[in-house]
Amino acid sequence: LTRGVHSLKMGFAFERVQLNAFDPAPAGEIAFGTLADSTNNGFLTNNPIVLFAPLPSAPFIHFNFRSSIFGGYIQDDVRLRPTLTLNLGLRYEMSTVPSEAHGHLSALHSPINQTFQDTIVGSTVFKNPTYHNFEPRIGFAWDPFGNGKSSVRGGFAIFDVLPLPYLLGQFATNTAPFTENGTASNLPAGSFPTGAFDILATNAANNLGLRIPYIQPNPKRNYIMQWNLNIQRELAPNLTASVAYVGSRGVHMIFRADDINTVQPINGSTPPYLWPAPPAGGQPNPTISPAIGRMDTLQWNNDSYFHGLEVQIEKRMSHGFQVQGSYTWSRAIDGGDGSIASDSFVNSIPSLFYFLPKYRRAASDFNITHNLTMNYLWNIPTSNSLHGPIAWAAKGWQLGGIMQLKTGLPFTPLIGGDPLGLNNSSPFAYPDRLTGGSCSAPVNPQNSGNYLKLSCFALPVATPAIAANCVPFSENGVTLTGTCANLLGNSGRNSVYGPGFVNFDFSVVKDTHIGERLDVQFRGEIFNLFNRPNFNPPLVNNVLFDQGGVPNSAAGTLDSTANSSRQVQFALKLIF
Repeated sequence: LTRGVHSLKMGFAFERVQLNAFDPAPAGEIAFGTLADSTNNGFLTNNPIVLFAPLPSAPFIHFNFRSSIFGGYIQDDVRLRPTLTLNLGLRYEMSTVPSEAHGHLSALHSPINQTFQDTIVGSTVFKNPTYHNFEPRIGFAWDPFGNGKSSVRGGFAIFDVLPLPYLLGQFATNTAPFTENGTASNLPAGSFPTGAFDILATNAANNLGLRIPYIQPNPKRNYIMQWNLNIQRELAPNLTASVAYVGSRGVHMIFRADDINTVQPINGSTPPYLWPAPPAGGQPNPTISPAIGRMDTLQWNNDSYFHGLEVQIEKRMSHGFQVQGSYTWSRAIDGGDGSIASDSFVNSIPSLFYFLPKYRRAASDFNITHNLTMNYLWNIPTSNSLHGPIAWAAKGWQLGGIMQLKTGLPFTPLIGGDPLGLNNSSPFAYPDRLTGGSCSAPVNPQNSGNYLKLSCFALPVATPAIAANCVPFSENGVTLTGTCANLLGNSGRNSVYGPGFVNFDFSVVKDTHIGERLDVQFRGEIFNLFNRPNFNPPLVNNVLFDQGGVPNSAAGTLDSTANSSRQVQFALKLIF
């Protein structure tokens, strides 16, 4: 609807979402701390930590998730002046809570001191947070000089992240009582495989050790605020440049973990975090819900931040040559990545501490600080005086190339085994990072076989002065007693960056006009022209030593490449 300087748009949307899942579980998983060391849960000495597996009697059923999305919006583009346009809009978008058509959903209503009888069963397991999803948008476009050579644009908007059925797919085939996956921990030496499965069956017969998720029952509205400011200017004929700042802020973002049923620290909620030493007899400390096995979680207690500076220059030259370059500096921060699963990226940690949201906050698993991309395209000119076979061979050639340089991805150095005594199915621990001298940088950039400087990391040790400050940890209603001995190191999540990335791709194209309605195009492309190996960070070899301090001989070795070797391909296309 257009009225004067106003141009109104209105609309309504409806979607029906279905997710039908059937995923029989595998035979099981068993975890060891090291390869050979019998004192640290060695594999070769058959000293396992934990077994997670479906019971032989576990049923496999289909899950049928349903959800509906409703949306409506109004937008007004107001042309205040010939050089200034203002965009104003409002959207409302809500969804129904994902439900299972046959009531085959279950979850714990709290993670603390729960038993199998505390399970919530039904078609839905959490309340709807989307009733107030009003999303304002505002933007503008301005030509400050009125000559068409400059443009200033900006905007701000709120976007909701709806709780759709994909969030529950991980739980569909992993939660009691509809499927029966059990956990057996504190396994004796020599118990794999027969003895471990016997313990698992005994636990299950007593409704102990079954896998049940904790899903936050009253989630808050999950939304993202995004904003940007862009300035574009024609600096000279055929030369344009643009500078932009973009940012976003995620509120009440999704947090997932494979297993939050752990032993918790006992010295409060500020670092350094210490865990209780195992009591006499070697028995592990109790988890927050000893009667439950593996406890997946879905909570809305994360947040995210992104800031980026983008610069782009484009030049069109004579003789058909065009070159463009863009550079981005960015910083992405969050408290753990993953919406479908807790470890969406290969450098993710699957069970970050749910009770320490501020301590989880670090560079995102996908954060790349610097990214420079340059490309060129050259339509090779030819003389119009050429005729016949010479013209056929000389005309229609085009050369192109793309060069990319960027810094590496972050990763997390870890300690093997279960040095904190978490007593869950996916334990982890950080080492201490040493600084000063040669450890001002913890990596050897030119050494793929020894990328990490192992001398810059150490096994954390709780000194008597630190242990003397232990007080019961009561943030989640859990009180543990004992001597503080197991210390979480200070290196933290995503504290080290992998090697950078350099790549150049080249292409040559030949267009030939055969007749009035037929063209032939030949393409030759070379990817990674200089055959340069670009390595990922050490994703498998990021365990520096076991919980006893024995170094891992392969620690810090770059174990995979981020791109392929040189590849050449040819193509012939007929266009008619």
